[in-house]
Amino acid sequence: MDDSSLSTTQLAIEAALSFNWEEALKLNSRLIKEKPDDVDALCRLAHAYFELCNYKLAKKYYGLAQKQDPYNPIAQKNLKIL
Repeated sequence: MDDSSLSTTQLAIEAALSFNWEEALKLNSRLIKEKPDDVDALCRLAHAYFELCNYKLAKKYYGLAQKQDPYNPIAQKNLKIL
């Protein structure tokens, strides 16, 4: 991971921790464009969609995360919820 991805990741985490879901959505989307198989970014993006009440897209991105990592506990738990 290069420095720009690392800083974008940090910003995405900070956005989520401060409940800035629109910003988290934007940052995690950028990360996924750079690296589509980033399971952590997929889960963060799914969570942002969940918080914004877009359950269809939340389920889609948790599903993509689970496809990349079938044993990912975050994706598994949230797919059961959705």
